[in-house]
This record gives sequence, C-alpha cells and structure tokens, in this order.
Amino acid sequence: MPGSTLGASLDILVRDFRFALRGLAKDRRFAFIAIFALALGIGASTAIFSVVYNALFEPFAYKDSRHLVTVRVRDLDQPDQWRGVFSFDEFREFQKQGQIFDSAVANCRTISSNATGDSNMRLGGNYVTSGSF
Repeated sequence: MPGSTLGASLDILVRDFRFALRGLAKDRRFAFIAIFALALGIGASTAIFSVVYNALFEPFAYKDSRHLVTVRVRDLDQPDQWRGVFSFDEFREFQKQGQIFDSAVANCRTISSNATGDSNMRLGGNYVTSGSF
C-alpha cells in the first residue's frame, strides 16, 4: 500500500525534525554556528548565481536582448565578401531608414597607447552611439 508508506515516511521525517530541534536547543552555540554557516552558504551561492546569470544568460541590458542582431554589408561585385564595418554616414542612413528594427546602436573598438617615462601602456576602449546604454 503506497499510502501507508508515505504516512510512515512523513512520521519519520517529523520525528527527525523534532530530534534536530531538541539538539539545537541544547547547545545554542552550535545552533548559532550552524545557522550562520547555512546563511553564509546560501548568501554566497545566491551572489555567485546572480553574477553568473547576468554574465552568461542576460549579458546585455537591452530590452529583449535575445533579439539583437548584427548587420553586415555584402558587396554585390564580390558575393562571398562581407563587411561588418559601416561608416558613420552609412550608419546614420541605416538608422533613419531602418523600419524593421526598433532601434540601432553602433560601437567602434579602439586601442591607444600611453607612454609615460620608460613604460608604455596599451588601453582598449569603445566609442558608442547614443542609445547604447
């Protein structure tokens, strides 16, 4: 009879829970340390999950970020050649005439070097259009 097995399992679970509570009530230092360790573990797990979730699953702060696309240009004279670089004028024209997309943003990666004394430092950065953030 499956119902009686479930009732017996719940009865054992309730007895084990009462036994654990009596043990914690007897030694309050152990109870405090156990509760603190559980809280610390749960808090650390939540913090790590939040970072991983935001970094891997929702990396962009845009509405419906799963619907982002990259637009590339194909030269009709060379059909197997694609370019993903727009001039600023091309981007502005695309932005004005683009009726398929809600909005368009662009970025340009740059690398500059900074020389101070005997050391050189390479700095990376991006230029972005308005609406990127």
